[in-house]
Amino acid sequence: MMNPTPLRTTITHTLSGWLLTLALLPGPVAAVSEKVSELIYRESLFHYYQQHPFTAATHLMVADRQQQLGDKQTEADLLLAGIQLSYGMHQRAQAEFESQVENITGDRAWYQLARLQQRRAYPEAALNNLQRLDAGKHRLYQKQAMIGQLLLQQGRADEAVFVLQQGKKTQKTEKKKRDKAVIKQARYSDYNLAVAQLLSGQTAEALELLTRMGERKAKGEEQHALRDRSNLTLALQHLAASSPDAANRALDRIRLDGPYGNRALLAAGWADHQLQDYRDSITPWTLLSQRNPVDPAVQESLLTLPQTYLKLGAQREAASAYQHAINAYQAASDELSATLTRIQHEGIDPFASPDKDPMLSLLIPGVMAAHPFQEGLKNLRDLDFLKYKLERWQAQLPVYKQMLETRQQRYEREAPRAQREINATRITQLHARYEALQQQLATIEQSSQSEALATLEEQQQRAKLASIKRRLNRFPIEADGSHSAMLTDLHHKQRIFSGLLQWQLQQAYPERLWQAQKLLKTLKQPLDQIASQGQQITAALIELPKGFQGFALRINEQRSRISQLQQRVEENHLAQKEALQQLVMNTLQQSRERLAQYQVQARYALAQLYDRAEPIPLKPQPAVQNEVSAP
Repeated sequence: MMNPTPLRTTITHTLSGWLLTLALLPGPVAAVSEKVSELIYRESLFHYYQQHPFTAATHLMVADRQQQLGDKQTEADLLLAGIQLSYGMHQRAQAEFESQVENITGDRAWYQLARLQQRRAYPEAALNNLQRLDAGKHRLYQKQAMIGQLLLQQGRADEAVFVLQQGKKTQKTEKKKRDKAVIKQARYSDYNLAVAQLLSGQTAEALELLTRMGERKAKGEEQHALRDRSNLTLALQHLAASSPDAANRALDRIRLDGPYGNRALLAAGWADHQLQDYRDSITPWTLLSQRNPVDPAVQESLLTLPQTYLKLGAQREAASAYQHAINAYQAASDELSATLTRIQHEGIDPFASPDKDPMLSLLIPGVMAAHPFQEGLKNLRDLDFLKYKLERWQAQLPVYKQMLETRQQRYEREAPRAQREINATRITQLHARYEALQQQLATIEQSSQSEALATLEEQQQRAKLASIKRRLNRFPIEADGSHSAMLTDLHHKQRIFSGLLQWQLQQAYPERLWQAQKLLKTLKQPLDQIASQGQQITAALIELPKGFQGFALRINEQRSRISQLQQRVEENHLAQKEALQQLVMNTLQQSRERLAQYQVQARYALAQLYDRAEPIPLKPQPAVQNEVSAP
């Protein structure tokens, strides 16, 4: 009978072997396509909100290069442009924002473009873009605060007052919706409003607002600094209006160890001066004169202090104070000269802590806190990060090369075995054998050959019954043509058993035919799979060596490219560091020149004192500070 089980076993074992071979070969035979744009974009957002903008930008650029962003392309472009803006790549960021302003997310693009133009000192263009914003999509208060700041930068104080006052009304209506960023911006907007009111002649309103800001509770260094700044501006306004008592009340709220402590001490002395309490003015000015002489407020106090002694008739103390001022100016000038010389020869470390470079931190606190220096410092920090990244990537290339060599060695080891598997399988013979079995089964079905589907035991029984019949037929027959009684009985039993067996075969025939047909169908799929896998393995054996060559070429290209980028980053790092160094040196040079002028004045005043001549009276510095503040 037909028995397809051995063929099924052969096909199954061959298929398992080939699947194992595929698993051992380096690299997949076929890639599975799936939608990944949402996943890639959200992964980039995750890195961005984790304060890893470089990683986010890298993921976005790679996905864009491989065209994997799909319907997230616009959102990804805006995110990448924002990251580029944070890295100071203004031209690229502006080009991207301008290309997106007509899209569905154009409102966000207008806002980002306005921020960019404000940062690059294009207030008119920034104002035009802010006017295009839909207040329903962006917080109206943030828009008004930014417009007011830009108007103030343009000197349009009256318009700035109107817009910022509208912003305060908006702030009250949206109080429940405010987040920390809006609350922070509100404090700076209040200060900008006060400055705008001063410039537009609304002095009373400005003083009232500055008073509220000066009395407001503060948390953290930033809020304390803004409160000190508000109190200092308020005090200087009162001094300009000859209201020294009100000025003193504002000055009492300023921290002496804060960034505005020196100017507060100087103003406190002038307030006592206006009250003609010359003896009281000596206290803050004496305290101030003992601080860093590079600070302009300290330099001024060194001259005002001996003038005050003269008003009190203490000429000896005045002469001593003038001499102290001359010595202080000279010592500070010498320190500046030494620092300049050291910077010229050794350079500076912008990231050095005060403990490592205390003199530099004392000499130039103003320049290091200024926006140009901080922007340059940020660029230098970004370049340091790029240097680290490039060095890390360069160090990883040998690992990739070793991985490639390992995969190539495994390919060379497994490829011959895979080829042997293909050759040993004989796909054509298996297909021919399958078709023969299929034809044989069709013949059995047409002729209803139940014995063809007999089991091995049944075949053995049929063979035994046939053998018994042959043996019985060998016995002699009687003269009348009959058998003996015993022989006749045996013939009868043989026919009964043969009939019974045939009846069993007929009864089992339909089910066995269905089972055989089902078995052939189950063999069809693995047989086709073997053929398909064989073609894939053959293609892989041909294509994989080309892939190894391509990866090796890419590794070499990346090594060369990274080396070029390292050189560019190093050049830019050096240029940026030199720019910061030049900025510091210019500031030190200006400080040295100012010290020289003060020293000349002190020497001249001391000479006048020795000649019993009246010294040149000094006047307070202008009180109004038309400064625009922004978070």
